[in-house]
Amino acid sequence: MSNGTWRARAAAGPPAPGRTAGWRIPGGGTAAALVGAALIPALLVVSTAGCGVGRPVVPTDPDRARAVLDGVLSAWRDGATPADLRKRNPPVHVADERWLGGEQIERFTLGAGESFGTAVRIPAELTLASVKRSVRAFYIVTTEPAVSVVLAD
Repeated sequence: MSNGTWRARAAAGPPAPGRTAGWRIPGGGTAAALVGAALIPALLVVSTAGCGVGRPVVPTDPDRARAVLDGVLSAWRDGATPADLRKRNPPVHVADERWLGGEQIERFTLGAGESFGTAVRIPAELTLASVKRSVRAFYIVTTEPAVSVVLAD
């Protein structure tokens, strides 16, 4: 394709919506094919960055997870806030909308935990102070790389 043809296409502006310009590259193929051929390996490199590098994935110990959840729910019952637990060493990150919304619990019981990926899923019966009734909740607890307790209802 001559330089004049390239200039004519460039002067014509962008193609109509839904159509490609059909630019041809010397040696065959289109510009879109060339960009796609270069982009796919770059995306693969970026998307796999960090895979298999660093610390190995460590499953949460069920006994430690239960102890963490017991400590978190005891702190809630005793009037602490999630912000108080983040100040501990190591920090404990809690996500429970009832607690964050100001709800209080009077007591709780924990059920048997089960593996849930690298975390542990633990059922709990909570007696809510506002309604004086028990509700069943499930918590996902992790201890590596950070200690976290997340309500999974």
